[in-house]
Amino acid sequence: MTDWLLIILVVSGLLWFALTNPLLPIDRASELEPAYVDNLKKHVVALSETYSPRMAEFDNLRPSARYIKKQFDQYTKEARYQHYVTRVGRVNNVVASFGPAESKEVIVIGAHYDAHQGMPGADGNASGVSGLIELARILAAYENLPLQVELVAYALGEKPFYGTREMGSFYHANDLKVRHKKVELMISLDGIGYFTRDSDSQSYPYTFMKFFYPARGDFIKVTGRLQDMGLVRQVKRSFSKVDELPVRSLTAPEIFPSIGGVSDDQSYWQHGYPAIRITDTGAARNPRYQTDQDTAKTLDYEAMSRVVQGVGQVIVDMANEMMPDSTMMLAQKMPEVEKVLQK
Repeated sequence: MTDWLLIILVVSGLLWFALTNPLLPIDRASELEPAYVDNLKKHVVALSETYSPRMAEFDNLRPSARYIKKQFDQYTKEARYQHYVTRVGRVNNVVASFGPAESKEVIVIGAHYDAHQGMPGADGNASGVSGLIELARILAAYENLPLQVELVAYALGEKPFYGTREMGSFYHANDLKVRHKKVELMISLDGIGYFTRDSDSQSYPYTFMKFFYPARGDFIKVTGRLQDMGLVRQVKRSFSKVDELPVRSLTAPEIFPSIGGVSDDQSYWQHGYPAIRITDTGAARNPRYQTDQDTAKTLDYEAMSRVVQGVGQVIVDMANEMMPDSTMMLAQKMPEVEKVLQK
Protein backbone atom coordinates (compact mmCIF):
# COMPACT_ATOMS: atom_id res chain seq x y z
CA MET A 1 0.00 0.00 0.00
CA THR A 2 2.87 2.32 0.86
CA ASP A 3 4.47 1.67 -2.54
CA TRP A 4 1.20 2.39 -4.35
CA LEU A 5 0.73 5.60 -2.36
CA LEU A 6 4.24 6.69 -3.29
CA ILE A 7 3.57 5.95 -6.96
CA ILE A 8 0.31 7.93 -6.85
CA LEU A 9 2.06 10.89 -5.20
CA VAL A 10 4.90 10.85 -7.75
CA VAL A 11 2.52 10.60 -10.71
CA SER A 12 0.31 13.35 -9.29
CA GLY A 13 3.35 15.57 -8.76
CA LEU A 14 4.58 15.04 -12.31
CA LEU A 15 1.10 15.70 -13.69
CA TRP A 16 0.81 18.87 -11.61
CA PHE A 17 4.18 20.11 -12.85
CA ALA A 18 3.51 19.28 -16.51
CA LEU A 19 0.07 20.89 -16.53
CA THR A 20 0.63 23.97 -14.43
CA ASN A 21 4.28 24.99 -15.11
CA PRO A 22 4.93 26.32 -11.58
CA LEU A 23 7.28 29.30 -11.31
CA LEU A 24 9.26 30.80 -8.47
CA PRO A 25 7.97 34.22 -7.37
CA ILE A 26 8.89 37.08 -9.74
CA ASP A 27 10.45 40.07 -7.98
CA ARG A 28 10.81 42.36 -10.98
CA ALA A 29 7.72 44.39 -11.90
CA SER A 30 6.64 45.13 -15.45
CA GLU A 31 8.09 48.34 -16.87
CA LEU A 32 5.07 48.79 -19.13
CA GLU A 33 2.00 50.75 -18.20
CA PRO A 34 -1.37 48.96 -18.39
CA ALA A 35 -3.38 49.42 -21.56
CA TYR A 36 -5.84 52.32 -21.56
CA VAL A 37 -9.17 51.15 -20.19
CA ASP A 38 -11.18 53.73 -22.13
CA ASN A 39 -9.57 52.69 -25.40
CA LEU A 40 -10.26 49.01 -24.80
CA LYS A 41 -13.91 49.70 -24.04
CA LYS A 42 -14.28 51.99 -27.06
CA HIS A 43 -13.00 49.31 -29.43
CA VAL A 44 -15.14 46.55 -27.91
CA VAL A 45 -18.26 48.72 -28.15
CA ALA A 46 -17.49 49.58 -31.78
CA LEU A 47 -16.98 45.96 -32.81
CA SER A 48 -19.79 44.41 -30.75
CA GLU A 49 -22.41 47.12 -31.37
CA THR A 50 -21.64 49.45 -34.30
CA TYR A 51 -20.32 46.69 -36.58
CA SER A 52 -22.44 43.81 -35.35
CA PRO A 53 -23.21 41.21 -36.63
CA ARG A 54 -19.62 40.47 -37.68
CA MET A 55 -20.24 37.56 -40.03
CA ALA A 56 -19.11 36.90 -43.59
CA GLU A 57 -22.72 36.21 -44.56
CA PHE A 58 -23.59 39.79 -43.64
CA ASP A 59 -21.73 42.81 -44.94
CA ASN A 60 -20.11 43.95 -41.71
CA LEU A 61 -16.76 42.23 -42.03
CA ARG A 62 -15.46 44.93 -44.38
CA PRO A 63 -16.53 47.88 -42.18
CA SER A 64 -15.02 46.04 -39.20
CA ALA A 65 -11.75 45.60 -41.09
CA ARG A 66 -11.76 49.28 -42.06
CA TYR A 67 -12.27 50.27 -38.42
CA ILE A 68 -9.35 48.09 -37.29
CA LYS A 69 -7.10 49.38 -40.07
CA LYS A 70 -7.95 52.99 -39.16
CA GLN A 71 -6.91 52.33 -35.56
CA PHE A 72 -3.67 50.61 -36.59
CA ASP A 73 -2.86 53.54 -38.91
CA GLN A 74 -2.55 55.81 -35.86
CA TYR A 75 0.39 53.83 -34.55
CA THR A 76 2.34 52.52 -37.54
CA LYS A 77 2.91 53.34 -41.18
CA GLU A 78 3.08 49.59 -41.80
CA ALA A 79 -0.62 48.72 -41.50
CA ARG A 80 -2.14 46.83 -44.42
CA TYR A 81 -4.94 44.59 -45.59
CA GLN A 82 -4.09 41.01 -46.43
CA HIS A 83 -6.65 40.01 -49.05
CA TYR A 84 -7.62 36.44 -49.84
CA VAL A 85 -10.53 34.68 -51.53
CA THR A 86 -12.99 32.29 -49.84
CA ARG A 87 -16.33 30.66 -50.62
CA VAL A 88 -18.02 33.94 -49.60
CA GLY A 89 -15.78 36.13 -51.72
CA ARG A 90 -12.75 38.25 -50.87
CA VAL A 91 -12.05 38.95 -47.21
CA ASN A 92 -9.30 40.80 -45.38
CA ASN A 93 -6.94 40.13 -42.56
CA VAL A 94 -5.62 43.39 -41.10
CA VAL A 95 -1.91 43.44 -40.29
CA ALA A 96 0.11 46.01 -38.34
CA SER A 97 3.89 45.55 -38.45
CA PHE A 98 6.56 46.90 -36.12
CA GLY A 99 10.32 46.46 -36.28
CA PRO A 100 12.58 45.74 -39.26
CA ALA A 101 10.70 44.38 -42.28
CA GLU A 102 13.84 42.56 -43.44
CA SER A 103 14.00 40.51 -40.24
CA LYS A 104 13.50 36.78 -40.72
CA GLU A 105 12.50 36.42 -37.08
CA VAL A 106 8.95 37.43 -36.23
CA ILE A 107 6.57 37.43 -33.28
CA VAL A 108 2.89 37.15 -34.22
CA ILE A 109 0.04 38.28 -31.99
CA GLY A 110 -3.37 37.52 -33.50
CA ALA A 111 -7.11 37.56 -32.84
CA HIS A 112 -10.07 36.90 -35.12
CA TYR A 113 -12.57 39.72 -35.52
CA ASP A 114 -15.64 37.84 -36.74
CA ALA A 115 -18.24 36.68 -34.20
CA HIS A 116 -20.22 33.48 -33.65
CA GLN A 117 -23.50 33.25 -35.61
CA GLY A 118 -24.22 36.97 -35.60
CA MET A 119 -23.87 37.41 -31.83
CA PRO A 120 -22.37 40.62 -30.37
CA GLY A 121 -19.17 38.75 -29.55
CA ALA A 122 -17.79 41.22 -27.01
CA ASP A 123 -15.66 38.62 -25.25
CA GLY A 124 -15.57 36.38 -28.31
CA ASN A 125 -13.64 38.00 -29.81
CA ALA A 126 -13.91 41.79 -29.84
CA SER A 127 -11.88 41.65 -26.62
CA GLY A 128 -8.92 40.05 -28.38
CA VAL A 129 -9.01 42.53 -31.28
CA SER A 130 -9.34 45.46 -28.90
CA GLY A 131 -6.25 44.14 -27.15
CA LEU A 132 -4.39 44.07 -30.48
CA ILE A 133 -5.20 47.72 -31.15
CA GLU A 134 -4.01 48.82 -27.72
CA LEU A 135 -0.90 46.69 -28.13
CA ALA A 136 -0.18 48.65 -31.32
CA ARG A 137 -0.30 51.87 -29.29
CA ILE A 138 2.15 50.40 -26.77
CA LEU A 139 4.58 49.13 -29.42
CA ALA A 140 4.57 52.52 -31.15
CA ALA A 141 6.58 53.83 -28.21
CA TYR A 142 9.51 51.48 -28.85
CA GLU A 143 12.54 51.95 -31.04
CA ASN A 144 15.16 49.48 -32.21
CA LEU A 145 13.10 46.30 -32.09
CA PRO A 146 15.52 43.53 -33.06
CA LEU A 147 12.85 41.51 -34.86
CA GLN A 148 9.55 42.08 -36.59
CA VAL A 149 6.27 42.00 -34.67
CA GLU A 150 3.06 41.43 -36.63
CA LEU A 151 -0.30 42.15 -35.02
CA VAL A 152 -2.98 40.40 -37.06
CA ALA A 153 -6.77 40.70 -36.92
CA TYR A 154 -8.08 37.61 -38.74
CA ALA A 155 -11.13 37.66 -40.96
CA LEU A 156 -12.59 34.19 -40.34
CA GLY A 157 -12.14 32.30 -37.10
CA GLU A 158 -15.66 31.05 -36.42
CA LYS A 159 -17.84 28.34 -37.96
CA PRO A 160 -18.27 27.34 -40.76
CA PHE A 161 -14.70 28.42 -41.50
CA TYR A 162 -13.13 27.21 -38.28
CA GLY A 163 -10.70 24.37 -38.86
CA THR A 164 -10.47 25.01 -42.62
CA ARG A 165 -7.90 26.59 -44.91
CA GLU A 166 -10.22 29.60 -45.18
CA MET A 167 -9.40 30.77 -41.68
CA GLY A 168 -7.60 34.10 -41.70
CA SER A 169 -4.98 32.65 -39.37
CA PHE A 170 -4.31 29.76 -41.75
CA TYR A 171 -3.80 32.17 -44.64
CA HIS A 172 -1.46 34.37 -42.60
CA ALA A 173 0.57 31.42 -41.33
CA ASN A 174 0.92 30.10 -44.87
CA ASP A 175 2.05 33.53 -46.06
CA LEU A 176 4.77 33.56 -43.40
CA LYS A 177 5.93 30.15 -44.62
CA VAL A 178 6.05 31.42 -48.22
CA ARG A 179 8.09 34.43 -47.07
CA HIS A 180 10.49 32.08 -45.20
CA LYS A 181 9.85 33.78 -41.88
CA LYS A 182 10.98 32.18 -38.64
CA VAL A 183 8.20 32.52 -36.09
CA GLU A 184 9.77 32.82 -32.65
CA LEU A 185 6.34 32.87 -31.01
CA MET A 186 2.70 33.17 -32.00
CA ILE A 187 0.11 34.21 -29.41
CA SER A 188 -3.59 33.83 -30.07
CA LEU A 189 -5.76 36.23 -28.06
CA ASP A 190 -9.10 34.46 -27.77
CA GLY A 191 -11.42 35.92 -25.15
CA ILE A 192 -9.45 38.11 -22.74
CA GLY A 193 -12.15 40.25 -21.11
CA TYR A 194 -14.35 38.21 -18.77
CA PHE A 195 -13.32 37.86 -15.12
CA THR A 196 -15.39 37.05 -12.06
CA ARG A 197 -14.74 36.47 -8.36
CA ASP A 198 -17.91 34.43 -7.88
CA SER A 199 -17.27 31.16 -6.07
CA ASP A 200 -17.20 28.03 -8.25
CA SER A 201 -17.42 30.16 -11.38
CA GLN A 202 -14.65 28.29 -13.20
CA SER A 203 -15.31 24.89 -14.77
CA TYR A 204 -12.83 22.35 -16.17
CA PRO A 205 -13.05 19.48 -18.68
CA TYR A 206 -11.82 17.00 -16.06
CA THR A 207 -12.71 16.91 -12.36
CA PHE A 208 -9.10 16.29 -11.26
CA MET A 209 -8.12 19.72 -12.63
CA LYS A 210 -10.01 21.34 -9.78
CA PHE A 211 -7.18 20.20 -7.50
CA PHE A 212 -4.66 22.12 -9.61
CA TYR A 213 -6.53 25.27 -10.65
CA PRO A 214 -8.69 27.96 -8.96
CA ALA A 215 -12.44 27.61 -8.47
CA ARG A 216 -12.97 31.31 -9.30
CA GLY A 217 -12.68 32.66 -12.81
CA ASP A 218 -10.51 35.65 -11.95
CA PHE A 219 -7.28 34.59 -13.72
CA ILE A 220 -5.86 34.69 -17.23
CA LYS A 221 -4.73 31.40 -18.72
CA VAL A 222 -1.72 30.59 -20.91
CA THR A 223 -2.14 27.32 -22.83
CA GLY A 224 0.12 25.39 -25.15
CA ARG A 225 1.24 22.00 -26.39
CA LEU A 226 3.81 19.89 -24.59
CA GLN A 227 6.44 20.72 -27.22
CA ASP A 228 5.90 24.42 -26.51
CA MET A 229 6.29 24.04 -22.74
CA GLY A 230 9.38 26.25 -22.68
CA LEU A 231 7.56 29.08 -24.41
CA VAL A 232 4.53 28.70 -22.15
CA ARG A 233 6.81 29.10 -19.13
CA GLN A 234 8.52 32.09 -20.74
CA VAL A 235 5.19 33.79 -21.44
CA LYS A 236 3.90 32.99 -17.98
CA ARG A 237 7.05 34.46 -16.45
CA SER A 238 6.51 37.74 -18.31
CA PHE A 239 2.85 37.85 -17.31
CA SER A 240 3.84 37.27 -13.69
CA LYS A 241 5.52 40.68 -13.66
CA VAL A 242 2.14 42.38 -14.04
CA ASP A 243 0.58 43.52 -10.77
CA GLU A 244 -2.86 42.23 -9.79
CA LEU A 245 -3.09 39.76 -12.66
CA PRO A 246 -3.41 36.13 -11.52
CA VAL A 247 -1.97 33.93 -14.26
CA ARG A 248 -2.25 30.16 -14.68
CA SER A 249 -0.92 27.92 -17.42
CA LEU A 250 -1.70 24.58 -19.01
CA THR A 251 0.53 22.43 -21.19
CA ALA A 252 -0.83 19.18 -22.56
CA PRO A 253 -1.08 17.13 -25.78
CA GLU A 254 -3.17 18.59 -28.61
CA ILE A 255 -5.95 16.04 -27.95
CA PHE A 256 -6.48 17.48 -24.46
CA PRO A 257 -9.71 19.54 -24.22
CA SER A 258 -8.99 23.30 -24.40
CA ILE A 259 -5.63 22.72 -26.12
CA GLY A 260 -6.34 21.57 -29.67
CA GLY A 261 -9.14 22.53 -31.98
CA VAL A 262 -10.41 25.73 -30.39
CA SER A 263 -8.44 28.74 -31.63
CA ASP A 264 -6.22 30.35 -34.24
CA ASP A 265 -3.04 28.90 -32.78
CA GLN A 266 -3.74 25.58 -34.51
CA SER A 267 -3.25 27.24 -37.92
CA TYR A 268 0.37 27.94 -37.00
CA TRP A 269 0.89 24.42 -35.64
CA GLN A 270 -0.13 23.13 -39.05
CA HIS A 271 2.72 25.13 -40.57
CA GLY A 272 5.28 23.96 -38.02
CA TYR A 273 5.31 27.16 -35.97
CA PRO A 274 5.23 27.42 -32.15
CA ALA A 275 1.96 28.94 -30.96
CA ILE A 276 0.18 29.39 -27.65
CA ARG A 277 -3.10 30.93 -26.49
CA ILE A 278 -3.99 33.63 -23.98
CA THR A 279 -7.59 33.24 -22.85
CA ASP A 280 -10.10 33.83 -20.09
CA THR A 281 -11.27 30.26 -20.93
CA GLY A 282 -14.47 31.40 -22.69
CA ALA A 283 -17.52 29.25 -22.02
CA ALA A 284 -15.74 27.44 -19.18
CA ARG A 285 -16.26 30.64 -17.20
CA ASN A 286 -18.49 33.02 -19.11
CA PRO A 287 -22.15 31.88 -19.25
CA ARG A 288 -22.85 34.55 -21.89
CA TYR A 289 -20.12 33.39 -24.26
CA GLN A 290 -21.39 32.93 -27.84
CA THR A 291 -24.86 34.13 -26.87
CA ASP A 292 -26.71 37.39 -27.48
CA GLN A 293 -25.78 38.37 -23.91
CA ASP A 294 -22.05 38.59 -24.69
CA THR A 295 -22.08 42.38 -24.64
CA ALA A 296 -19.56 45.12 -23.93
CA LYS A 297 -21.00 45.94 -20.51
CA THR A 298 -20.20 42.44 -19.18
CA LEU A 299 -16.42 42.75 -19.51
CA ASP A 300 -13.81 43.74 -16.92
CA TYR A 301 -11.69 46.35 -18.69
CA GLU A 302 -9.32 46.89 -15.77
CA ALA A 303 -8.32 43.22 -15.81
CA MET A 304 -8.26 43.25 -19.60
CA SER A 305 -5.82 46.17 -19.57
CA ARG A 306 -3.41 44.15 -17.47
CA VAL A 307 -3.67 41.22 -19.89
CA VAL A 308 -2.59 43.49 -22.75
CA GLN A 309 0.22 44.81 -20.56
CA GLY A 310 1.30 41.20 -20.06
CA VAL A 311 1.41 40.53 -23.80
CA GLY A 312 3.46 43.68 -24.30
CA GLN A 313 5.83 42.49 -21.57
CA VAL A 314 6.30 39.19 -23.42
CA ILE A 315 7.41 41.06 -26.55
CA VAL A 316 9.75 43.35 -24.62
CA ASP A 317 11.34 40.46 -22.72
CA MET A 318 11.91 38.41 -25.87
CA ALA A 319 13.33 41.42 -27.68
CA ASN A 320 15.67 42.27 -24.81
CA GLU A 321 16.93 38.69 -24.74
CA MET A 322 17.90 39.09 -28.39
CA MET A 323 19.72 42.38 -27.77
CA PRO A 324 21.00 42.30 -24.16
CA ASP A 325 23.65 44.99 -24.74
CA SER A 326 21.17 47.48 -26.15
CA THR A 327 18.05 49.13 -24.78
CA MET A 328 14.43 49.65 -25.74
CA MET A 329 13.47 52.06 -23.00
CA LEU A 330 9.85 53.17 -23.28
CA ALA A 331 10.63 56.64 -21.89
CA GLN A 332 12.97 57.48 -24.76
CA LYS A 333 10.17 57.74 -27.30
CA MET A 334 6.99 58.02 -25.24
CA PRO A 335 6.80 61.85 -25.00
CA GLU A 336 7.14 62.15 -28.78
CA VAL A 337 4.53 59.45 -29.41
CA GLU A 338 2.05 60.85 -26.92
CA LYS A 339 2.42 64.32 -28.47
CA VAL A 340 1.61 62.95 -31.90
CA LEU A 341 -1.32 60.87 -30.70
CA GLN A 342 -2.87 63.79 -28.87
CA LYS A 343 -3.11 65.91 -32.04
